[in-house]
Parts: sequence; structure tokens; C-alpha cells
Amino acid sequence: AVFVFKRARVIGVYRDFRILNTYKSTVKNLQEGSSITIFPESREKYNLFLNEFQKNFVDVCRVYQKSTKKSLTFTPMYIAPRIKTVIFGKPTVFNSENDYNEEKERIIKYLKDEITLLAKSLPVHTVLPYDNIPRKYHKKSK
Repeated sequence: AVFVFKRARVIGVYRDFRILNTYKSTVKNLQEGSSITIFPESREKYNLFLNEFQKNFVDVCRVYQKSTKKSLTFTPMYIAPRIKTVIFGKPTVFNSENDYNEEKERIIKYLKDEITLLAKSLPVHTVLPYDNIPRKYHKKSK
């Protein structure tokens, strides 16, 4: 993960009126053929493997669709650095024909459920939490 983060082209995420810059940069990069990795976790616990997700990351779908007339695909990913594993799940596509809020919740639930299944599918490993906590508090998967 450190290797990736040191070399990643990072898109700033703002929580004020500048959020439009985040969306525009994301759409621009997607149109140029880049893949975008989003880490939407908040500080609230969801399960052993994940924290709850912030919900606004899905809003980029509206901006992307308005610009391209295409739907975004979200692919769940789980990283287990201590066993040197990155695993991807089955992608899901944002469906703009559904009610926006219901579709947003569906995407979030799907990603959390799939990432949890991916984590559980691996051998026992140390789970590195989103929160920056001391190593002695890291838990093992079961």
C-alpha cells in the first residue's frame, strides 16, 4: 500500500463548496481512461474488516453521467498487506433509472457486503483498520 500511495496521483477531496473540483477532477481522470480508487470509510465501525462508509462518494455518478451519458462501475477491493494480497470482487454498475437515494444505498451496501466477503475468503490474517491505531490493537480475521 505504501508503494501505491507514494506513486498515486491523488485527487483532493473537499468537504465544502470545492467538492465540485473533486468531482470534476474525478470525471476528467475517468474520461482519460484512469481508474479511480476511493476509500470512503468513516470512523464509525461496521464490522471487523470495515468501518461505515461516507455516503457522498457515490455522488460522482451524477456528474460523470451528465458529462459522458455513461454509468459508473464500482469494483469492491480488499487489501491484506501482511499476507501480500489484494483481492477484487464482482463489479456493480450504478443504475440511474432507479431512485437516486435508493441506488446510492444499494451501491454502498453492496460494496460493504462484498468487501466483507472478500476479507472472509482469505486465510487468517491481521486486519489493518482504517483508523490509525497502534499495532498491538490490530485484530486477526477468523
